[in-house]
Amino acid sequence: MFRSAVTVDNFYWLDQIQTSDRAFVGDQAYYLSSLLQKGYPVVPGFVISGEDFRSFLGAINWLDPLFADLPSSSLYIDIENSRQLQEIARQIRQSIQAAPLSPERLAQISRVVNSLASSVVMLRPSISLRPDIVRQSARVPGFHELRGLLETQVCWNDPESIAQALKNIWSEFFRARSLFYWQRSGIQLQTINLAILVQPVYPALAAGIVQVRNTTLTIQGSWGLGVALMRGDVVPDIYQVQADSSTVLSRQLGYKNLAYRLGLAASNPPQSADACLELYTLSEEQQRQSVLTETQLQALIQLTRTLVAELGNTLAFEWLLDIEAQPDYSRFHLSQIDPFYLVERRSEARSRPLTEVSRSPVGSNRQASSGIPNPAEVPKKLLTGLAAGRGRAIATAKVLTNPVKVPINIPSGSILVLPFVTPDWLPLIKRSAGIITEQGGMTSHGAILARELGIPAIVGAAQATQLIRTGDRILLDSDRGTVYRLELPLPESPGEIATGETDDQILLA
Repeated sequence: MFRSAVTVDNFYWLDQIQTSDRAFVGDQAYYLSSLLQKGYPVVPGFVISGEDFRSFLGAINWLDPLFADLPSSSLYIDIENSRQLQEIARQIRQSIQAAPLSPERLAQISRVVNSLASSVVMLRPSISLRPDIVRQSARVPGFHELRGLLETQVCWNDPESIAQALKNIWSEFFRARSLFYWQRSGIQLQTINLAILVQPVYPALAAGIVQVRNTTLTIQGSWGLGVALMRGDVVPDIYQVQADSSTVLSRQLGYKNLAYRLGLAASNPPQSADACLELYTLSEEQQRQSVLTETQLQALIQLTRTLVAELGNTLAFEWLLDIEAQPDYSRFHLSQIDPFYLVERRSEARSRPLTEVSRSPVGSNRQASSGIPNPAEVPKKLLTGLAAGRGRAIATAKVLTNPVKVPINIPSGSILVLPFVTPDWLPLIKRSAGIITEQGGMTSHGAILARELGIPAIVGAAQATQLIRTGDRILLDSDRGTVYRLELPLPESPGEIATGETDDQILLA
């Protein structure tokens, strides 16, 4: 029988969280705690409840009357007005960053963080709806996909760094993209509980993501800590695996020239937060190597199959290959020399159907496209990146090399290709069939907006604006993070967007 999860200082430990604590610790922490308590190898940690967030906001001396009741506000913003959206977000975040934390509370948090025995810690947002409306969350579009909306913070284990990391996360709650999401989803701010999961950062040989959809496992991996993959600094190795038989269907070596590792011990006074992670260049030999050995790959597959048997065949999680610790794998019959840890469990929704631009002129009689290209077309793989959205799209590419200058208009239903995305692009992205960006990771503006708008997207696709030309007819597969050029051009007349259910009927080279 578990002890009460909450301590005298209002902290919740992962190995003690109970079902009744879910609304206070957030969904992410609750999911991980349930896995940890079932014996899965989860990085330990504790949760700072949303009460700290509300108390902090309530203690700020707001200068603008608009924000005076922010802790209990249903703040309305015109999300179509990008300038107003960004200005309001800037004012709120500046007030949060300027306000001090309670010295007594910070001392309590620091003492508990010290018990993790790690010089570097990770603070991960964990969100849930208020207990009295939690049953309504299923009716909130995309609420299960809050992953990446608020960025994880990594910092030194010292009071000053911890305070800054906490305020960074609380500020993220009011970023333009966050306010856009809350308003678009009809979620009032006072109904959201923002808890923070604190965990030690282990030195990692490799890290990545596993996605499970029906009978297929997709494993992504890169060297070092998972930061390089999440930020879009690398293109990971990708393994496609048949779940039932553990057969590896395909292997794709990524482009992994950079990696992150733990920095040197913090100085006194502490170095900048960025110094706790060190970016380094991999040797040419390591760049050519697969991240996982065959033994490690099979161990990760077996661990995933065990999770699927217990949780179902639609899930995703982040994994970490630790170079020091030795978790107990006895219940999985796995090798003790392959210490995998589960870092984050993700919710995965069913893929969107493929979206294709119709070949019929606007206003003509036509049937919805099935989304299947003509068999005569042979797709040519152009590039790969991070799969940031859902589903696939076939449309004409529109390449824009100056993302700072937002064009007045573009053809509706185009796939936008550009270096990066800012909130100013929202009106155009809403009318696009998909987006491809050269920069950015899973928490970039482009990735977040694509997920919330429900369109296919790939980020971190190097040289996309050079390899793709305006007018190219392309297939954007954001399930696999791949872009293909289709040989037959689209007619110059404008088209409509049509949707149709699709499986794996498209020939992919």
